Amino acid sequence: MTDSILKYDSEIIWSLPCFFQYQPVIGALSQTIRRIEPETKFKTQSYGAPVTVWSGEMMPDNYERLDDYTIDTFFEYYEEVDSTPVFTFTSTNITPDDLGDEYANYILNKTMEYNCQYAVFSDDLKNHIKEKNPCAVVCASHIKAIDKFQAKNIPYEEETKFYNDLLKEYDYVYLRPEYVKNALLKDITLIDDLSRTVVTINSSCMANCKSCMSHLKVLENFSKKPSRGESVNCPLPFAYLRDLYDQNLTLTSDEIRLLFDKGVRVFKYDKEKEPSVYMDILILKIASQLFNTDGANYMLMNRTLSELLGAEIGYFKEKFAQSEYARKAFQ
Repeated sequence: MTDSILKYDSEIIWSLPCFFQYQPVIGALSQTIRRIEPETKFKTQSYGAPVTVWSGEMMPDNYERLDDYTIDTFFEYYEEVDSTPVFTFTSTNITPDDLGDEYANYILNKTMEYNCQYAVFSDDLKNHIKEKNPCAVVCASHIKAIDKFQAKNIPYEEETKFYNDLLKEYDYVYLRPEYVKNALLKDITLIDDLSRTVVTINSSCMANCKSCMSHLKVLENFSKKPSRGESVNCPLPFAYLRDLYDQNLTLTSDEIRLLFDKGVRVFKYDKEKEPSVYMDILILKIASQLFNTDGANYMLMNRTLSELLGAEIGYFKEKFAQSEYARKAFQ
């Protein structure tokens, strides 16, 4: 594989932040692979969510509602680029009334026609989705582990049990980066079924950040409420550079290959928690993680990415010309 444009085994599934935001990025990445190495498989997921009462983390600044045309066209687009959509229905405060929300259930019922997955924080929402479709793929979000273990000095043995218990209830489980770095990589046998885990290759947070959960909740409210009056003091910009290096949660190439060899198949790229990353920057950040950076292929890839991203934005606008939701996304 050293001569390939891909840095890692082509059986890896890359989970990327390109659903309901940055859609042309996943298209440009896919088209670049097809042009340079048409015989190479490039497996991806695209995660994200529209603004609903079930959605969490950072959502797009778009309050237009989805309709049948937009959903059908979205899924047609992701089928074209061979990427599986993952809805981040990760709200940390879902009430019984929220489970009956008409708009959220409309999206759920409509998207069950397609190949997609649902990442959730709420066990009640997981049960609600499974009641509607027992075959739906429901994943335990990484926010579940952050809420329970982040900066709480709880032994990793308890976190191991937590994940193994979740694997009995969920189709996939997202692992907390601190756990992967400090426990799993030291004893790869801890998790019962690594093939059903999702591992983050880069964390946008400081290790064991005490503000992480409150920051996630603020971002959730920030996205849902146009008033946007909340804020949180993120310690990352004020951290000592030496501390960031010493507690770096980014996985090395050798660590990614070890986890893949032992059974992990889905690796997630974690986008920054602020909405200010532009597509031309994001695509190069992702490419630097996934693709080989040596030799002529890398130079060719960079040029091709830049050309195809512009073309993909134009194609996306044309494809979604009749969608008010998509037009708002590119204003």
